Amino acid sequence: MSRKAKVNDDNGFAEWGGYMEAKKAKLVEQYNNDVSSSLTKKVSDIFNGIAIYVNGYTSPTAEELKCLMAAHGGVYHHYQMSASSRATTHIIASNLPNVKIKQLGSTPIVKPNWITESISAGKLLDFRKYLLYTNQNSKQPILDFPVVNKEIQNDIESKTNAEEINKNTVQIAPAVENKPTSTRTLTAADPRFLAEFYNNSRLHLISTLGAEYKQLVTRMREKSDGKFPGRNKLKQLNGTAKFLKNEAFVMHIDMDCFFVSVGLRNRPELRGQPVAVTHAKSLQGAVNRPEGSAETEHALLKKYFPEDGFEKLDPHASMSEIASCSYEARKCGVKNGMFLGSALKLCPNLQTISYDFQ
Repeated sequence: MSRKAKVNDDNGFAEWGGYMEAKKAKLVEQYNNDVSSSLTKKVSDIFNGIAIYVNGYTSPTAEELKCLMAAHGGVYHHYQMSASSRATTHIIASNLPNVKIKQLGSTPIVKPNWITESISAGKLLDFRKYLLYTNQNSKQPILDFPVVNKEIQNDIESKTNAEEINKNTVQIAPAVENKPTSTRTLTAADPRFLAEFYNNSRLHLISTLGAEYKQLVTRMREKSDGKFPGRNKLKQLNGTAKFLKNEAFVMHIDMDCFFVSVGLRNRPELRGQPVAVTHAKSLQGAVNRPEGSAETEHALLKKYFPEDGFEKLDPHASMSEIASCSYEARKCGVKNGMFLGSALKLCPNLQTISYDFQ
């Protein structure tokens, strides 16, 4: 019977993430070989210097876009590339969820018709007019400045007059004068509800931060020169410690007090006090709620979670969940995930603050 290979056997991809990087490089090499071969006939260099990555279903399809890029001097990536030498310049998509958009980073996300219309026009069109999503809103509208050809710029400047200035002013004014929309709470029927929900969701923020940290570490590894000043300093401070050359280090970030720590930056007077982060707007419990709704909610909780002792909780006590609490609050028995009403019984002087996502 053959023995299992040892865990430390070199598989050719010893470095973390080595397999995926090798796979991406192989696919790029395969694409370049196809382009240079007779399989694809080159028509133009419209997309010279452009590298696209197609995310999700599009029309034309990913395979068709791949052929178009090969025929017009562009590069097609099967995966989003972040290495500076061959980074993806544009992401092509027709529809993406908010979480995915944030994970993709700052690379422009463009509609597929940017490719087809550029080919029809015989030149590379400004991708900004084809952005799938923008960060503009009514408070900060987009200013659509035309791209000026450098060769005729001097001629245009010499012909500028008061009439042209007035014309441009008329076009810009309506966009600037847009009034901000109401800040009232949105209902689930409102088309902006999901975006508003994600902007105020702590779990969404944590998952997004996790994805951003992974991308940051990957970029840092790609640009690393193999020198770690912090590690060398630790070695000097502790001469007895033994550091292996290829030893892996894991950094664990405790998020239990994360939201409290962030919130206290703007509330230094609360430092040293029992503090909890919650969505509750009042410590008075279920105020301004329809009659009977709190009792109904308590009855359902007792039915489905009988072991959690809901019978000891005042039916009118706040059932807002505590997302994060300080160590002073923990000494009183307050825990993350606890109802605010229960927490106030354990710690009557508990201070509550709202989420600070900024």
